[in-house]
Amino acid sequence: MITLIKRIKAGTYYGIVIIMIGMLMACPLLILPFYHNEIKYAPAFLLPASISVLIGSVICILRPYHKFKGNRWQPLIKEGSVPVLFVWLYAFFAGSVPFIMISDMSFTLSLFESVSGWTTTGLTVVDVSKLPHLLLLHRSFMQYCGGLGFVIMITTISGNPETMSLYNAEGHPDQLKPSLRGTARIIAKLYLGGLVLGIAAYCIAGMPPFEAICHTMSALSTAGFSTNTTSMAAYNNSAINIITIVLMLVGASNFYIVFLTARGKIGTVLRESEVKFMAGLTISFSLLAACNLYAEGKGSIGHCLMNGTFGVITTFTTTGYSLEKYAVWPAFSLGLLALLMIIGGSAGSTAGGIKLLRACLLLRITIDDLKQHLTPDRSVTSLTYRKHQTNLYISKRIKENTIGFVIVYMLTLTAGILLITLTSDCSLSTAAFEFASALGTVGISNGLTGPHTNPATLYIEMFGMFLGRLEIIMVFVGLSTCVNQAGRFIFGQFR
Repeated sequence: MITLIKRIKAGTYYGIVIIMIGMLMACPLLILPFYHNEIKYAPAFLLPASISVLIGSVICILRPYHKFKGNRWQPLIKEGSVPVLFVWLYAFFAGSVPFIMISDMSFTLSLFESVSGWTTTGLTVVDVSKLPHLLLLHRSFMQYCGGLGFVIMITTISGNPETMSLYNAEGHPDQLKPSLRGTARIIAKLYLGGLVLGIAAYCIAGMPPFEAICHTMSALSTAGFSTNTTSMAAYNNSAINIITIVLMLVGASNFYIVFLTARGKIGTVLRESEVKFMAGLTISFSLLAACNLYAEGKGSIGHCLMNGTFGVITTFTTTGYSLEKYAVWPAFSLGLLALLMIIGGSAGSTAGGIKLLRACLLLRITIDDLKQHLTPDRSVTSLTYRKHQTNLYISKRIKENTIGFVIVYMLTLTAGILLITLTSDCSLSTAAFEFASALGTVGISNGLTGPHTNPATLYIEMFGMFLGRLEIIMVFVGLSTCVNQAGRFIFGQFR
């Protein structure tokens, strides 16, 4: 038995991660002692959990991990993207099983809810008022785990070199310690600490414990699933709103910034270019939205300031919570939200979008280019930005990578918008808002997404969520690698 356990622990990444997903699927059952009447729903979680553990164990036993040179393997994103794509796709299908078995939802709707959960998007096609506590916790727990990332969890637990090599492929650029396992453990501790503090703060503010757990998971992962049909408006509590804002900002900050903040290095944090840009964006857009709401007669100055600030922060952090229906907002404010959906949160955070750092660099590059046209040809400027306590030069390579990613993002956004107009027969503005929300993993809907939405539209949005969570280029690289490998296998049979 001991030998068997050791072999499973040293198994291939695919087997280990399937086992881990199975264990995660069973976690919502921990609340059964508090909700005895929901024990009848236990099979909906035990079935995918047990099957996953069984399949993963078999894979580990039949295909054990093989050591590479020096017991170190550092593949590029091209190699790491395939297993990362696999684990996320497997999680999507496993996460949909409880919805199918408990709510009698169709496969498409169940898969949509699962994809929206794991990718921390928050778009929903269910009526949460009719869901049992197990499913409500399952939705929030998927978001919490999806925000942290499977590679981080596996690296923290096992330290397997093969799993550590996939760190960058899942979109984690920061290294807080010399070893990736040390980095992963710090990130996991910060994430868990945020969960504990968030739950405690919500409970003190008057939120029921179960709802505090679900909302902390969703806010910290910048996801947006709520246990209420009216989201945070159901509480009408300023303290809860402020706690939510803090959790969303923490979730939208990269883990390096959170790590420095936890160590009390506030001065260092405030000198980071990304933090300065986030602060400027928050203040300016919040004031613009608040003034527009007040001018349109949407309430008192205080009311408009709170709603405007909350709407701005929940949008650029790609969380998607709301204090009121955004459909009643004036067009100018909705335009601000649409722009913020595209920008998103910090690189390396749980948020989606282009990311704040890229938006900051793009703005600096654009302004410098305009200055070059207005100054003598001999003038030379040196652009820098501050990251990880270091002033870095904006090289030609960084410019190309930033502009290239933004172009790919905008082309993907345009393609998704046009496809949604075809499948849902809606206006261009409606499709633009909805797909920007999906691609940015924001979760704010203008009413297009729901249980009666055309399945084709839902699949387009699902693909957009997937692209947004794992960053577009990595997904395209992974799919291209899969196609090339399949082609080599098929054509190799005819040689």
